Amino acid sequence: MKGWLISNALFILLVIFWSFWHREYSSPAIVVGKTFAVIAVILFIINVNMYFIFLIIRKSKTKGIKKTLALFSRKMMKFHVPIATTATALICIHAIIMISFHPLEIIDIKKLSGILAILILSVHLFSGWLRRKKASGFRRLFHLRMAFIFLTFFLIHIFI
Repeated sequence: MKGWLISNALFILLVIFWSFWHREYSSPAIVVGKTFAVIAVILFIINVNMYFIFLIIRKSKTKGIKKTLALFSRKMMKFHVPIATTATALICIHAIIMISFHPLEIIDIKKLSGILAILILSVHLFSGWLRRKKASGFRRLFHLRMAFIFLTFFLIHIFI
C-alpha cells in the first residue's frame, strides 16, 4: 500500500513539474490555466484510485486490510461525484483559458488532444450519470472503461 501511495505522489509531482517546466509563455492567464489543470488532474487521480481500492478489497486475502479499505471506500464514494464535478469544472475553465489566451492554432496537436480528451470526458460523465440513475453490470463496466480511456487521453494531452 505504501508503494501505491508513493507512486501516486510521484505521478502528481511529475505532472506538476512537467506542467510548469514547459513554460513557453509567461502570461499569467496561461499559468492560471495550467494551475486549474493540475488541480483537476489531482482530483481525477483521486477518483481513479477508487478503482484500485476496490481491486485491493477484492484481491486481498487479509481481512484487516479489506475491512479498513471497505470503510475508507464507503466514506470516499460519498465524494466521488462532487470531486468529479469539481474536476470537470476546472477542466472547462482550463480549456476556456487555454483556447482564449494560448497562441497555438486550433490544428495544433496539443489542442486537438485536449479537445478529444474533453469529448471522451463528456461520454464518461454521461455514463456515470446513467450508472447513477440505474445501475447495471454493463453500465458499470462502460463507466470503468471510459474512465481508463479518458485517463489515457488526458495523459497523452499532458505529455505531448
